[in-house]
Amino acid sequence: MGAGHPRMGFELDTYTAVEPKHFVVDQRYIERKGPVNDVRVWAVGQAIDLTKRMGALLEPKRAPKGVFPELVLFDCQSCHHPYNSLSGEGYTTGLVPGSVKLYDANVIMLRVIAARLAPAAARALSSQMLALQRASNESWAAVQTAAYEVRRQANALLSTLSSHDFTRDDMKALADGIIALGLNGEGMHYSEAEQATMALASILSAVKSSGDLSGDQLTAMTKAMNGLYGSFAADETYRHDPFVKALREFRRTVPR
Repeated sequence: MGAGHPRMGFELDTYTAVEPKHFVVDQRYIERKGPVNDVRVWAVGQAIDLTKRMGALLEPKRAPKGVFPELVLFDCQSCHHPYNSLSGEGYTTGLVPGSVKLYDANVIMLRVIAARLAPAAARALSSQMLALQRASNESWAAVQTAAYEVRRQANALLSTLSSHDFTRDDMKALADGIIALGLNGEGMHYSEAEQATMALASILSAVKSSGDLSGDQLTAMTKAMNGLYGSFAADETYRHDPFVKALREFRRTVPR
């Protein structure tokens, strides 16, 4: 980070599309590997992202000499956001206002997914991530204990996510859950809004591929999706209220 590396935000389905991917999903591909479901790729990607982050956090070479682990693993917007840009301090982390928190936007998305498929796992993951946030301000030993548990829980979810056939009802429930995060009044930081938008884009892509949208519905949802992207075009100018407005518009276009 000191050498100018960009933020470590990542989302597998979106990055696969824009990289672009080095394969073509044609009939031959589908016959060999099965159809690609963007929502499954997104869900699995969130779990793997979390396991990789925990691995980086636990890497012995990065063990801190003080309290904080490697700073690149923290949420930049804990400090770097415009004054009064949020309606609140964001999602509860158990930390006092002004504390630097570990990047947890992918955990928030994974919690929404698990709430649909494995509610008990969602509660456990939420509890353990709170413990990890607190530990990052306490001691390295406490960080290690909590991080190992978060990684174990993320790995345990992988088999469920990779084998699940995400239905239209699943996609609607996931979209509703993600939208609710942004509309609950707590205030979304930039990193959370970024992950929420990429998640909704993956859901839109999956619904589009299913052929369940009419031309008018697809046009309306695509326009609303572009509005979401535009609401956080730059992290230094991000404001929560325009994002909420765009999120409400997207919710209006989601088929019921």
